[in-house]
Amino acid sequence: MIAVQVLAADDSRALAGAKVEFDGDDALADEAGTAQVGWYDRDITVRALNPGYEPQRIEVTEFSEEPVIISLEPIVLTGLVASANGGVVSGATVTLGERSTTTDQSGRYRISGALPGDMTANRAAWAEATDTWDGRADNVDFVIKPLSVQALRIVSPAAADDVRWAEFLEFADRTAVNAFVLDTKDESGSVHWDVPVPLAREIGAVRVFFDAESRLADMAEHGIYAITRIVTFQDNPLAKAQPGLGAINSDTGAVWQTFSGNRWLDPTDRRTWEYPINLGEAACEAGFDEIQFDYVRFPSDGPIDALQLDGVYDQATRVATIAAFLSEAKDRLNALGCAVAADVFAVTMSSPEDEGVGQRPEEISAAVDVISPMIYPTHYANGWLGFAEPNDHPREVVAGSLDDALSRVQASAIIRPWLQTSTYDTPEISLELDATLERDLGWMLWSSSSIFDPRWLPAAEVEPDTAADTSAG
Repeated sequence: MIAVQVLAADDSRALAGAKVEFDGDDALADEAGTAQVGWYDRDITVRALNPGYEPQRIEVTEFSEEPVIISLEPIVLTGLVASANGGVVSGATVTLGERSTTTDQSGRYRISGALPGDMTANRAAWAEATDTWDGRADNVDFVIKPLSVQALRIVSPAAADDVRWAEFLEFADRTAVNAFVLDTKDESGSVHWDVPVPLAREIGAVRVFFDAESRLADMAEHGIYAITRIVTFQDNPLAKAQPGLGAINSDTGAVWQTFSGNRWLDPTDRRTWEYPINLGEAACEAGFDEIQFDYVRFPSDGPIDALQLDGVYDQATRVATIAAFLSEAKDRLNALGCAVAADVFAVTMSSPEDEGVGQRPEEISAAVDVISPMIYPTHYANGWLGFAEPNDHPREVVAGSLDDALSRVQASAIIRPWLQTSTYDTPEISLELDATLERDLGWMLWSSSSIFDPRWLPAAEVEPDTAADTSAG
């Protein structure tokens, strides 16, 4: 007998189960990729086959004590995943049967050992694209589109009120609203539902407002995309309970606080990253679709001159720190099936600097699935874009910020802004929405009270078949 070992040509991996044919007989390779072939003191032809690999035939002309090696070249399928506007989509998952891979920075993928079958291409916060590969072409491209998200911010007391909650669900049924943003952790550091993260209870942060399981079930029933907001580095309970994690006030030696008394964690201390990411993991496992990190920055309001951190307080460190935190969060939360978003100061979309907070669109968009500039015209200083009162020009302010963002963010990151409702009514809010819709972007309406007028909201899109049925009726 002669041992024939079947290996993959690209990585020399043993191909267990490969079929070896010889002289009208055949055998299956064992775990080492080896099969025994009968030798009759004459030349024999040996052919090896394995799914996903090109068959290979060799002639054996003499007996050998050592295994005869047959290397099979893998069948390779390649392709590109792009967005509808022509940009490449990195970090997308392409699946063919049981094989999956991820697109590189150029949006390209490569599947080795490919077998014909159904294919999918998706990325968190994007709609899935499907295709079927018949095994003949060596390249399959995909075009995927971001999920179209139009969201309302539901404050926790409103989420806890059954009557108001029913009204929000009705809004979603009757209007273009298809997503809600609920708080997991707020600006004070309070955790608003029974999150299974022990540290939250240990530091006394849990203040249950609503039952997440019930609310998530309602959202799933109504086809509502579920987003949760986690305030990241501003955290009174944790900084008070574990001051070693806090930024320090160099004048007093105490944990650094804003002028309004809110304590801050030190973003340059990687130990402060674990708690907000753990909260995000728990929210993802509970059923939220997207984890949105707010206050994911360095502080901006308070005695900045007295801010003492473990790391250097300069722009390079600030920008690298925030991007690294978000990248870590994305790696862990994408693996659980959730998209990762970052709320950012809208002015950073237009500024070449990080404005002291570590937020620059180029670096952040490379580290998240969704980047959400908070475009509130009332927050802009008089003279912005040449307007004496920017708040009187909602459309222009929103459009200007979005255009600046679109020119700077990575194509794989979705831009979905927060829009202002305070001081505005239907005409102004309609202008803000128009600016986003003209750019084929989603939106989120911010309200500190979650009071929304249905007149602000676009009507729900009607499916063609439904429209036909309605017309006939």
